[in-house]
Amino acid sequence: MPTADRTTIKATVDALIAKLSANLVGDPPTANRPFRSVVVGRADAAAHPRPFVTVAVTTFRPIATVDGDRLFEVVLEVTVVADVVDEQPHAAMLDVIAVVEDYMDSIVDIGVIDGATGFDGREWKLDYPHATAGVRSASATSTQTVVVRVERSFNREPAA
Repeated sequence: MPTADRTTIKATVDALIAKLSANLVGDPPTANRPFRSVVVGRADAAAHPRPFVTVAVTTFRPIATVDGDRLFEVVLEVTVVADVVDEQPHAAMLDVIAVVEDYMDSIVDIGVIDGATGFDGREWKLDYPHATAGVRSASATSTQTVVVRVERSFNREPAA
């Protein structure tokens, strides 16, 4: 049976999405909650009201075994999408990236769920703005590596 210091990859991703939604989504968006939604997977800029943030698992691999449990390195792709409203195309992006960075920094030590650690060391790649449905939008993507401890034979079970 899983214990409190073990979890699953799915439970970790679900917890991150729930925490991002609870802490960064506002209706209407505000300076501290700048996003309209958190989207699972990758999304086209025209598919959702902006600004929004996406979370997608890109890779995971076992990196060690500890006391019979498997440690997985999970790489997540976090993307923010926002409208470009002035001549400086990245001004809006830098503001929303800062909010995501501040939140992710707040969970570096505690993680989003027992058994998942390592929410640090993000690198952001800013894309050039492009027109979508008559509105210019820009996006920025970061990779986030997390270490998840999974009890053998409980890869699909939620943490206890």
